[in-house]
Amino acid sequence: MFFVALDNGKYRYYEKFYDTNCEKWRQVSCTLKSKTRQAQGEARRILEGMIEKKLEVKKSVVTFGTLYESWLAFRKVSVKESTFYTQLKVIKDFSQRFYEKNIDKISSIEIQEYILSLDKKIGTLRVMLSVINMIFDYGKRLDMLSENPVSKVKLPRLYSSIDELHRKNMKFYSKEEAKALFEYLNTIKRHKISALLAEFLYLTGLRFGEASGLQKEDVDFENMCLTVNRTLSRLNIDNQFRLSSPKTASAYRTVYFNDRCKEILLEAFKHNKSEKYQSFVFVNNVQSLFSNANFNNYLAKYALKSGIRPDLKPTSHVFRHSHISLLVEMGLPLKVIMQRVGHTDEKTTTRIYTHITNAMKSDYIDVIRGFDLTKI
Repeated sequence: MFFVALDNGKYRYYEKFYDTNCEKWRQVSCTLKSKTRQAQGEARRILEGMIEKKLEVKKSVVTFGTLYESWLAFRKVSVKESTFYTQLKVIKDFSQRFYEKNIDKISSIEIQEYILSLDKKIGTLRVMLSVINMIFDYGKRLDMLSENPVSKVKLPRLYSSIDELHRKNMKFYSKEEAKALFEYLNTIKRHKISALLAEFLYLTGLRFGEASGLQKEDVDFENMCLTVNRTLSRLNIDNQFRLSSPKTASAYRTVYFNDRCKEILLEAFKHNKSEKYQSFVFVNNVQSLFSNANFNNYLAKYALKSGIRPDLKPTSHVFRHSHISLLVEMGLPLKVIMQRVGHTDEKTTTRIYTHITNAMKSDYIDVIRGFDLTKI
């Protein structure tokens, strides 16, 4: 650094530096009122700041589309195909709307307003926001942006009444309701195989993908058990099906079944006349693989007609929850139930377990109050 006295009594300080951006020597300067040691120190700080600013590499504009395409390539090899295409569908509208926008210009309030403008259920919004958050987190890890704007976005909080909470906890059929429902479904002859699949889900607790992907070789009639080691997924492209590994490590399991399940399996074997899907246990009326969406439509239509639990719109997963409630009523320990249904997260199992055991308390209290040692 050097300085030069000016005619007005002030001093101009200079510093040279090599600019790597343009590959040449450049110079910065500033003017101060004195040449004292303190002034020189101040000049040095000013000039260093000026140099640092000029050496900053200008960031190129990164659009959300650039970030999104990079995340897609990463995500596609990181999760199951069914999960990937589900997330692709969920994020479709958001990606189209923000595709050309600079990611540094996408603010938290903009995403918040977008989420609040959507006429969707809270569960759908939660999944959508989770995927959007993953994308921006991915960009932050790669230094494509300094801050994740989704971190400040909040979902609307819904307050549930006691009746609503009760209905949420009661998303399953009691054994009496299940019996009546299957009796009704079996009267609809043209959907006989669908009724059998519904009952099979209830009696085994299998996920829909596990049951629809079940292979004949997985069934052991001698030991009355079946092996769960794959799941069937329907992708959102060209109606393609994929057999893949189960949802989690705990989903690999052996499930024992009763005589009624054996009857259902034998009927399903007999029903399957498909050459293409001969290895599968369950095929639908047109000798193709079951679609969860179509199966749920069937359940919604005929369960409503049955008049059983009109407050409950059943899906294939309701029978899994119903199976858990059945096991709880049988008095099986929580860990045994989780092992049978392939749960790693206790949340769902515990919620149903707690609800059923609370309902059973009245019977327990009656038994205790009615106990009389003199009558034994």
